[in-house]
Amino acid sequence: MNMKRFLFLLTNEVEINEFLKLSKSLDEKYPHIEKDVVYIKDIMKYDIFPLTIQGMGVSANTNLLIEDYLKLEDDVFEKYKEKLSEGNFRKIYSLEGEIVEVAMEELKAYDLLVVCRTENGTISDNLHSLLKQHYKPMLILSITDKEYSFDNVLMLNDGGFMVNRTVYDYFDTFGVRDIDVLRVNVEDRNRLTERFGSNCNIIDRTGDEVSIILSEVPKYDLILMGVLKYSIIFERLTGQVGLKVFEKTETPIYMG
Repeated sequence: MNMKRFLFLLTNEVEINEFLKLSKSLDEKYPHIEKDVVYIKDIMKYDIFPLTIQGMGVSANTNLLIEDYLKLEDDVFEKYKEKLSEGNFRKIYSLEGEIVEVAMEELKAYDLLVVCRTENGTISDNLHSLLKQHYKPMLILSITDKEYSFDNVLMLNDGGFMVNRTVYDYFDTFGVRDIDVLRVNVEDRNRLTERFGSNCNIIDRTGDEVSIILSEVPKYDLILMGVLKYSIIFERLTGQVGLKVFEKTETPIYMG
């Protein structure tokens, strides 16, 4: 297979163990994937700028404070980098700037972005922005004590074209392989079997979408979903199922 490059976006120390576990799993099954880690030194998260600054420039004292926090971020990165050295990462580097903005710029050189949600599973402001702005596939992890595997894969198919794009992206990255495709209350003809044949095992269900999906998801190692950016931006009713599933599962999620 062609070489692929994954960018791991590190924002917190608790994410390191998840990245190490995923790196190990990828090495064992997908040696064609190169993995880099970026830590973005975003001093805005410290709320150090005084409220009196309203477009009038930054004081000398604030400049000194910025330097202090940048030094703190340097120390944080070096500690993280040492821990990440246990993983087989091609490059571990840091940049300064706003997290989402820098991540979107760096993603231009990669095939996929790996991120980790908060420990309590909520959608952080940064993850919310990434879900709206990403233009390459994303792999979204949760903080768990489980190892990563890619053996049992489930695609959530609502009949829309966005999820079809996801499965094409997934097969391009990981190779064509057997996956289960769960369709809940979908009456449209499934075109995936026309393209991938028996590689897509179709499971049709009727009933409450969220309940059915959440009962099936824990049986799998990875979930494929269509992107949520339009649901988040326009807050469409049709997107609420995807958002609820996203918020309530710890299973890794791949979005094309």
